[in-house]
Amino acid sequence: MHSPTHGKYFYERIMGMFTTEEVKPHFTQYIDQTLTILSLVRAGLGVSILPFSSQRFHYDNVEFRHIAGHTVQAEMSMAWRVDQDNPAVTAFRQMAAEYFANKAK
Repeated sequence: MHSPTHGKYFYERIMGMFTTEEVKPHFTQYIDQTLTILSLVRAGLGVSILPFSSQRFHYDNVEFRHIAGHTVQAEMSMAWRVDQDNPAVTAFRQMAAEYFANKAK
């Protein structure tokens, strides 16, 4: 499980899901990083609930399954240098702003 101190963001979201379902899990380890959790799962040392994005790491012998009925949202931010003059950055920012504005409708 993500650490309640160093992995607090995901810890709170996952615990909220457990609370909603009135599940009281027993955790044997708290880990700060998703990659470390995946490595432990790959080594056969347990299971974990991880963000959907962790599938992109393609660990051998690790299977991901969607948890039906649950969509835990994570806040995301975009960052860039204020003084940047790269046209690719400007174009990406505009595209992202338009894309997410349309998804919100």
